[in-house]
Amino acid sequence: MQSNVQQLWSVPSWLSDRFLQEVIRKAKGDGSVTLCHDCKIRPGGKDGVRHASDLFRATVHYRSKKFRQEQAVDLMLKVNRSRNGAQFTTEIQIYREILPAMEQALKNVGESLEAPNYFYSYSDPQNVIIMEDLFPSGWVQRNRLNDFDDAKAVVIVIAKFHAASYVSNGKVRISNFYNLDYRRVKLIINKFIDSLNTRPGCSQIGAKLHTLKPRVEEKLKQIYSPSRQHFNVLNHGDINVSNLWFKTHSNNRAAMIDFQRCHWGSPAIDLLSLMDFVLDRDLRRTHSDRLVREYYQSLTAYLTRMGLRGSPMSLQDLVQELKRCAFLEFVHFAMRKDLESVNREDYNRIDTGNLDVEIQQELTEMLRRGVLE
Repeated sequence: MQSNVQQLWSVPSWLSDRFLQEVIRKAKGDGSVTLCHDCKIRPGGKDGVRHASDLFRATVHYRSKKFRQEQAVDLMLKVNRSRNGAQFTTEIQIYREILPAMEQALKNVGESLEAPNYFYSYSDPQNVIIMEDLFPSGWVQRNRLNDFDDAKAVVIVIAKFHAASYVSNGKVRISNFYNLDYRRVKLIINKFIDSLNTRPGCSQIGAKLHTLKPRVEEKLKQIYSPSRQHFNVLNHGDINVSNLWFKTHSNNRAAMIDFQRCHWGSPAIDLLSLMDFVLDRDLRRTHSDRLVREYYQSLTAYLTRMGLRGSPMSLQDLVQELKRCAFLEFVHFAMRKDLESVNREDYNRIDTGNLDVEIQQELTEMLRRGVLE
């Protein structure tokens, strides 16, 4: 039986050989490029991994007057189905201006940025970003992280990304990225709080959380607004399994894709997203403190190698920052439950009795730790 991803998959009419030939011509600045043969368009997403955009991959074989020998390039095409112009513009600017500056800062110390190389972009007939396809060079995706080595690899790549952004800010304007739809997040949280009244054993918690509703946006702005008192970095802004790739043939390595929600602010934004959206529950419970230390050690090591004298924060500062932003744990929990309810295929597999118990246990624990004050 085909999966739903395979059943629904189809190639848009505009994504043709003629379009791909034009992509190569524009990217190479060579109008004589011609394709050697028809291109086979393949689905770019992995079954079981959710993507906000439509993904396609293609291997394009071509030649031109400049080089008679056949050339080949593996491409990933990301089509923004929502046509969100702001997010598309953000990602293009990240690829064209910000990532090259960060890559150069790392290259100067013998490092590289684990992210696909940018190739080209179009806004007509669709918002399309064309980039390097990581899969042919041995990168794979996971449906969930329950292995410490994979989690450590993600922590290291986040630390490298944050360090490079901190060093590069000023050389390029990174600190102007603020990307959060407060209204959408507030609606999701309010909907989740209201739903607690109908869940067995959750009504008392729902009544207590009801007092939070008028303060949700204020609390989010306190977390997401860059501060002079706190260490700010460029956050990826959307750390989840669909935006992570892994290479495990040698040492574990991780790479990040999808930079449309980048946000200048507290490093806790990405770290808490990793903990809440990516890690297996048991892995988070047993190794979260160790992963925070791994992040801090990697961050300070990269900053030192890139010429920064003295760390901009201590490990204790980082721990305090994670506590300051702990309300994000509740935000992420509500967003996960909203996604499960929207995605009926996944939601119908869930035992609602167990779900009610899980929600009650998680929220009770958050209340105990003061996350919901």
